[in-house]
Amino acid sequence: MRTRYFIVTSIFLSMQVADLVTTLVALSRGGVEMNPFVAVTGMVAHPIVLILLKLFVAANVLLIAALALRWEPTVARVVYPFLVAGDVVLTLVVANNLIQLSIH
Repeated sequence: MRTRYFIVTSIFLSMQVADLVTTLVALSRGGVEMNPFVAVTGMVAHPIVLILLKLFVAANVLLIAALALRWEPTVARVVYPFLVAGDVVLTLVVANNLIQLSIH
């Protein structure tokens, strides 16, 4: 179970970095933030805020993964699909960012 958790958290962290980089590049080229929460709060006007948000999310996911592994195996089995779902969503976001960057 630890190996699977390591893999999914590594993918999640990698996709967080890729999302941040591709988003910042797109914004610097005149792109528009598609995440409604980020767009409405005006975080895109200040890249450092976007970076801090990504760090906050990544730290919380790592904390949840670490706590799940320390609890009984049942908790770890329940949390694992949510981590995988986060990986899938972030991978799709990064893929969309790359497509948008290639078009514009």
